[in-house]
Amino acid sequence: MKKMKKMKKMKEKNTFLVSIVMVVVIVALLALILVNSGDSTEGSGGVGEGGNQATFIVTIDGEVHSTEDVTFGDEVSMFALMEEYLDATEIDGFVNSIVGVENNPDENLFWVYDINEEMGLESALDYIMQDGDLVEWKLESF
Repeated sequence: MKKMKKMKKMKEKNTFLVSIVMVVVIVALLALILVNSGDSTEGSGGVGEGGNQATFIVTIDGEVHSTEDVTFGDEVSMFALMEEYLDATEIDGFVNSIVGVENNPDENLFWVYDINEEMGLESALDYIMQDGDLVEWKLESF
């Protein structure tokens, strides 16, 4: 009789432990799903992904050098798109080159941009692109 009680207690203990392990596994899976769903939201914000579109125009010496239609998701910076589609580089938060053409401080030539036909007022690294944006980058003398 004592042996049966002991076996019953062990069985109850094992059932309890299995239940705890299952709860831990379920919580871990839910956490993994939440983390991955956060990544997929970021992914919808990725370059080349998502349903947003914009156009970049690059003007050098007053002439259109190139026009690039781009696709992106939510929460994508202008510069992230520029790196991918315009081979852009930056130094200290400022655009340094676009399509291989660098600023030229000796000649006071610098890259500036208009967004939707208005002068851009924030860094391309900070500006979050919106569906339908029209961005024109110009190499201008100051």
